[in-house]
Amino acid sequence: MDEARNSAAADPGCRRRGLVSTLRAKGTFVEVSSEDVSRLLADRHAGDVFVAQCKGGPTHGYGAKLRVLDAWAMRKSWSQWSTVGYEIKVSRSDFLRDTKWETYLDLCHEFYFVAPPRVIQLAELPPEIGLIETSASGTRLFTKRKAVVRKIEPPVGVMIYVLMWRATIGAEHKPDRLSYWREWLAEQEEKADLGHRVSRRLHEEFRSLRARLYNAEQDAKRDQRLTDALRTLGLDPEVATEYAIKDRLAGSDELRRRLSYHLDALRQIVGGEQL
Repeated sequence: MDEARNSAAADPGCRRRGLVSTLRAKGTFVEVSSEDVSRLLADRHAGDVFVAQCKGGPTHGYGAKLRVLDAWAMRKSWSQWSTVGYEIKVSRSDFLRDTKWETYLDLCHEFYFVAPPRVIQLAELPPEIGLIETSASGTRLFTKRKAVVRKIEPPVGVMIYVLMWRATIGAEHKPDRLSYWREWLAEQEEKADLGHRVSRRLHEEFRSLRARLYNAEQDAKRDQRLTDALRTLGLDPEVATEYAIKDRLAGSDELRRRLSYHLDALRQIVGGEQL
């Protein structure tokens, strides 16, 4: 990215404010700088260690040429510890003139180029290198291809640099025992209260269902008594009418005697009249 900075003024559509790319979004032109992209990456790594313009070691001496990543991040996870390196390109010429990016690979487990749309084509990158593009408005990032997680030796130089020059050491938050037990007790009381409310509601639902079941059983028994009574009279329960029942009973003392135990049910059909 250093070469691109030196040639920024000569690159059409790319001028110094950091590096600037002019994008067209919804009929208007939007300028996106390398600093804008870096801020978007910082937002993406809000819960991680994120360092813009991150050095790979000491600035002078030790026989090594200084390497500076546009951005470097370390995920805060013991189980999936990994680091990510980013190289930001806001112009086509910036990308084509970069011959140093491969020297950054041993500084991170994953390596991404980040650029506006159409600055870099996926076919131009090795398959293990990731590509992230900005939106046309320059306000969002979209992963076009995920980087392969490579096995590397821990980048000690980067981590020493970050620790010595870029980190702010804060005390680890450890709640006192009294606060811990207060929170624990409040949580247990909340769970107990919820349990009581659920139990009470389930008990009410059970009582309601049991009452409905009892009523349904009584209705079924009554219907069965009526059906038996009508069949004893020689009537079809599906089509028998009140007048048919009265007519059938009127001329038969024998049927009256045989159906005495059905009188209660029959009175419901004939409107409660005495038979």
